[in-house]
Amino acid sequence: MVSPHGIKLAVYLISSYFGDLNAKVCECLLQRGTQSLAQIVRFTELSRENVRNCLLVLIHHNCVQAFAVQQEGAFGEAPKVITNYMALFDNIIHKLRFPKFLEIVSEVLGEKVGKEGGKEIGKECEEIFEGLLQHGRLSLNQIIDRFKQTSNQGDSSAEAARDNFNKLVNARFVERCPAPEPFLGPPAEDETAAKKQGAKSAKVLWCQSLL
Repeated sequence: MVSPHGIKLAVYLISSYFGDLNAKVCECLLQRGTQSLAQIVRFTELSRENVRNCLLVLIHHNCVQAFAVQQEGAFGEAPKVITNYMALFDNIIHKLRFPKFLEIVSEVLGEKVGKEGGKEIGKECEEIFEGLLQHGRLSLNQIIDRFKQTSNQGDSSAEAARDNFNKLVNARFVERCPAPEPFLGPPAEDETAAKKQGAKSAKVLWCQSLL
């Protein structure tokens, strides 16, 4: 449960990074919990298009997670799949720690390489990591292109970008994006009785995610 002060801080951070419209959508999710697109539109009184665009930005920067929920239809109707959205409070607050994250990446990876060339390797890894912090989710090709623009290594910059990216992955500073829309299915038949007694259960199916 996020405290009122925590919500205010998270909303302030989103407003500072992404503007007031994104902050309004995020505040709705933090205060009201998981919501569908229609619910967010109703509670924020923003247009459907504005809400959709805000959700795209927030998801891209790992501040909101979307997931599909299958709901049983009414009598004689097929089940419906509805997409819900939830704010990722911890990820939002982590934005306060971005400078410290960059410092740790540079120091840790620089030390692993050793004194000779360690500082340079640490700096290159820091540049890649900084790009991910600034732009959210990036493909490997996007990371390489960005590295080429800031590097003076010429033709070898692509290989250097891959090597430094692998160092970040192996050190677990970078990970694959989560499934764009994980699926929350209905309980299995043998769980139905337990559900009637008040227990809540569901099975989460994750799709394979890409860089």
